[in-house]
Amino acid sequence: MGRKLSVHAIIVTYGDRAKFVKRTVKRIQSFPEVSRVIIVDNNSVAPSQRQLDRIARDSRGKILLLRNNSNEGPGRAIRTALESASTRDRNSFFWILDDDNLPANDALSVLIHEWNSYVFADKEENLIAVSFRKDRPNYIRAVQERRPEEIMGRPNIFRSFHIRNLFRLIMRKLIVAKKTNERPVIDTVGEIPVAPYGGMFFHRELIRKYGYPDGEYYLYFDDYEFSRRIIRNGGRIILTCGSIIEDQEQSWYNRGFGFMRLAMQKNRVVLYYSVRNRILFEREYLVSRMSVYLLNAAVYCGIMFTAMLMTFNFRNAKVFAEAVHDGFTGKKGIREKYLLK
Repeated sequence: MGRKLSVHAIIVTYGDRAKFVKRTVKRIQSFPEVSRVIIVDNNSVAPSQRQLDRIARDSRGKILLLRNNSNEGPGRAIRTALESASTRDRNSFFWILDDDNLPANDALSVLIHEWNSYVFADKEENLIAVSFRKDRPNYIRAVQERRPEEIMGRPNIFRSFHIRNLFRLIMRKLIVAKKTNERPVIDTVGEIPVAPYGGMFFHRELIRKYGYPDGEYYLYFDDYEFSRRIIRNGGRIILTCGSIIEDQEQSWYNRGFGFMRLAMQKNRVVLYYSVRNRILFEREYLVSRMSVYLLNAAVYCGIMFTAMLMTFNFRNAKVFAEAVHDGFTGKKGIREKYLLK
């Protein structure tokens, strides 16, 4: 483009994770394109709050630290950051990172190059570029094989389950588990159907056109809903495989295998919102034949309840049932008894 970019990096954190934030901030502050870092603290514990205060103070005004009195979830926190960064700069961009995302030294420059090079009408309003996170090899497969269902799931799938591909799914899960830490084998760009917040890069005009993430999801799948909403209305998402991010902490859904990982989940907040919100997303964007979807849901729920009862996880069975009910009845928002501390 020949124009100087102004990139606002946004990081949302919570709990006791300042040690991750410190490494991430140190890395991205070395990128000349980053004009400001905005950290939203979703009610971290006191020691982390003190560390975050120190990080912001030492930046001499280059870091804006915003603090919430409770954990409002990533969607609302990102909206707060986007609103605080309102600017008249016509060439300003946002780059959203999870607090433990550690970008490679050239991650942002590669991302910007690919965004600039991509030919698409009105891309300031309609294009998201996404960095590649090494612990998500299904994104690479989706690009290589042109199979968007590798990320989002095929039509009428219930969570990870479809009656037609049960055995293929099991084999693929086992294969993926062995390849999680492999480096990407391509250095290219391809379109994907949804994107996570971590690594998401877009022009400020995109927010003006499509609005903010849906904070009523509270936790999980609000990034998928936000990015899929853009696709549905004519936008595009490109995965830039050469812009690499490494997670400092492995995501909970990469630990263990399938049904048992959820059945044995110790955190009922994670269990409730991951189930409820996935159903909310599926019913909005994936269901084309309700009868097939309900069949998949019935089989999946039967397996889950059996697994929970056999392992004496009666509390999990109750939370799971409530999440399924709320998902099917369209109940969004924060549930007080499932509130992150």
